[in-house]
Amino acid sequence: MSMFSDPKLIQLVQKNFVPVAIDIWYLRRQEDEKGRFVHNLIQQHYDKPVMQEQIRQGIYHFTADGTLLNFRNHRDPEIVKSLIDDSLIKFCAGQIYEDTLQFHADARYDRQPPPNGIILNTYSRILLTKSELGLSTDQWSRNLSTGRDHVWLTEEEWRSMFSQPAELGDQYPIPKSILERIVRFHLVDNVRGEPSMWNTDNIKDAEMNLTVMEKTPENVSLSVEGSACLEADEKDRGFVTHLSGILEYNVTQKQFERFDLLAKGNFWGEGLYTGGAPKGKFPLVIAFQLADSHIVAGSVPPQGTRSPKEYFGN
Repeated sequence: MSMFSDPKLIQLVQKNFVPVAIDIWYLRRQEDEKGRFVHNLIQQHYDKPVMQEQIRQGIYHFTADGTLLNFRNHRDPEIVKSLIDDSLIKFCAGQIYEDTLQFHADARYDRQPPPNGIILNTYSRILLTKSELGLSTDQWSRNLSTGRDHVWLTEEEWRSMFSQPAELGDQYPIPKSILERIVRFHLVDNVRGEPSMWNTDNIKDAEMNLTVMEKTPENVSLSVEGSACLEADEKDRGFVTHLSGILEYNVTQKQFERFDLLAKGNFWGEGLYTGGAPKGKFPLVIAFQLADSHIVAGSVPPQGTRSPKEYFGN
């Protein structure tokens, strides 16, 4: 069992902590209060000086004023629970902590969703049972995890899907920038960790077409069909997949009410940080779904935006 599939552990965190998830890649580089804040946290964990670029990923328990209670990079639920219990004892025995910090973001690493854009949640799973993975019923593997990310589309991009008048039954390709972004940065195996992205030369074939299924003065319904064939330069990693989905657009309110897309195919190989993949080709499914605009988690930047020029193609 992974640590955050344990209901008791989830309840313990929700009741006693303010959960925060931050990409350590940014924190190692940010020359602002946020980077210095976390640098100070990890410095409290060690007896010797630690450089900011040495900030480690893991679980940090700290107070609002930057006092470190505990740090550990571990996924075992029992170890994590023990760490939480110890942190709560330390916190209750301490002083009243107040947040007096003012943050000014380092603009080089401050990623914000595009104004009036669209945010999609992505979920990836390997469609193999424990038995097929060579596991017993009480064993767990990272190959049973769910990979998560977000897709960001600009207002100009999603509006371009409706730039030309279309009638019932008409078919036309999805805008090139949307196709390339989804293929390069989101048709990846991120089940076990941070995936290696694809470069443009890795795209051997890719297409997605929209078909007008329903059209009224109030709504437009589109079906999506497509495919992609990807292979790394070394030919040790690849993905051949079919894509299908349904999009529903509210003409009156000028917003998407549904953006469901599913990629299902065979993946092979592993990236630098995603070792331990199943041997040979294995079934991988990636689901895309419109994010709830009221949930702050949607503002977590896609991993691909570490290089925004690459991600947005500008």
